[in-house]
Amino acid sequence: MASGNNEQGHVPSTFFYSFCATDVVVPVLAFLLRIHAKPDKTFRKAEGPIVILGNHPSYLDPIAVMRLTRGRKVNFSAGEFLFRNRIWGYLFRKAGIIEIRQFTKDTSAAMGMMRVLRRNGVLAVFPEATRFVDGKSVGFDDGIAKLIKKTGAGVWFVRSRGLYLTYPRWSTSFVRLGRVEAKFGRSLTKEEVASMSVEELHSIIMEELDYNENDYAREKGIRFRSRRPAAGLQNIAYACPKCGVEFSMRFTGRDEIRCIKCGNRVKMLPTGLLAPGDSNSKTFEDLHRYAEWERSVTREQIKFPGFAMSAEAKLLKKYDAIDFAHVGNGYLTVTAEKIVYEGTDSEPEDGIVYHKGKIKRGFKNRELKGHPIKVEFYISEMKGIVVNYGKYLELHDKTGMLYRFLIDGQLMFKIQQIVAMNGKLKA
Repeated sequence: MASGNNEQGHVPSTFFYSFCATDVVVPVLAFLLRIHAKPDKTFRKAEGPIVILGNHPSYLDPIAVMRLTRGRKVNFSAGEFLFRNRIWGYLFRKAGIIEIRQFTKDTSAAMGMMRVLRRNGVLAVFPEATRFVDGKSVGFDDGIAKLIKKTGAGVWFVRSRGLYLTYPRWSTSFVRLGRVEAKFGRSLTKEEVASMSVEELHSIIMEELDYNENDYAREKGIRFRSRRPAAGLQNIAYACPKCGVEFSMRFTGRDEIRCIKCGNRVKMLPTGLLAPGDSNSKTFEDLHRYAEWERSVTREQIKFPGFAMSAEAKLLKKYDAIDFAHVGNGYLTVTAEKIVYEGTDSEPEDGIVYHKGKIKRGFKNRELKGHPIKVEFYISEMKGIVVNYGKYLELHDKTGMLYRFLIDGQLMFKIQQIVAMNGKLKA
């Protein structure tokens, strides 16, 4: 077993975490991104072990938490895909960030979390395990409640507002400047946790993390500035609210998406809310309500026997720790029960290798010589799927093999919702 600074859950490096991150980089980023969060002196004096729990509205969540906890080292957890960049992977590991394979059983990550708490450290977890899609928090199982009970840790809840609006998950136009507020809310002592059952603790966690950023947008009306605020919106708001046609919405520039069937226009306002593009158009007031309508349509569709949707797909597999190889072509078919890939496959070393989205030198003229394959992924066994909207989705088979599929970008959110409806968590 690895030891020292190579093991999951090791004490974060003083140089990389305390000096470089919390003393230099994080304050600068917080200033630039208008994140208002002051170091909490009470937390700094609290006895460990402690688990910090917060929502996961965007990639920027750790910045707010690190501002609140400045003066004390914290082990964060993050998805495995963030470690695929050599530089960031190195820095994240030095900073003590625990690498997690999302939606799969990950013994190494679980041991790392236990290691942090058994040495009376501080562990920061975003239990939703995936960032907000439409501004509303999502459900999760009682795994974190069980971990807290098992280790006898205390709990501190982070309350943040404005992080989703600053950097929506679906956005392809980077950050938008507005205002972010973050602070600690409720906390539970080790004694209070010890007196609760797992069910009671899980219920409190779910209640504390229930949040809708769209309500904050309505309440405050803060403008979040962006030159292209609607870029990427069509991958979530894929169906037209006026004519009902799915996968018909297109980004038309700056702050609008438009239906290619009926011309319906949906505008994203500077507040992050939605409005009709003209007097003849129709939309929902915010993206959560828009997505809830789409979910209701999908929920009815999958009730019908024989429901299936299919799309052309490219299959990629990991070539090394960083890059992926295109190894096959075929079709991805989704039903209410399973996701099936049927097409060709080959070994990664025989595939066409990509680095940062481009074919690597020496692989451009290679022809794929794959063999026929059919792989089935059963939705009832899934907690969720990894999705990069508009780009790819990832699934693991029973052996832990990672499959990356490149398909039409607008299909991904619908597939993700089918998994959420019929998977282990049944949203």
